[in-house]
Amino acid sequence: MTEMVSNAQVWHLGIYRDKKSLLPVEYYNKLPKRVTAHTVFVLDPLPISGATAVAAIDILKAWGASSENHKLTIKFICIGASEQAITNICTAHPDVPIHVGLIDRLKDEQGAPLPPVLPG
Repeated sequence: MTEMVSNAQVWHLGIYRDKKSLLPVEYYNKLPKRVTAHTVFVLDPLPISGATAVAAIDILKAWGASSENHKLTIKFICIGASEQAITNICTAHPDVPIHVGLIDRLKDEQGAPLPPVLPG
């Protein structure tokens, strides 16, 4: 991303999915105290359910709402994603554009999305 946007600032949100509850858990947050950006890109290479992406966008919206001087635009970018992940992200955050390279439509016998399979 920094090769395409040379003046981009890089921050890190650490979120994992709890194995028992399957809910996202934030373990690391390196957002600056003050909102200094107008556009934020959420990068998640291969969302399966979209739950961690939704959590990251929730955190960024709360962070952006803390500033009266900036309107924060959030964009979600991934290499590949399951249809379910895209649906879940769009449902939770219809105002956030999603840029995805490959939509994986594979499902298991119960209809749950499988991890995306990328060509090559």
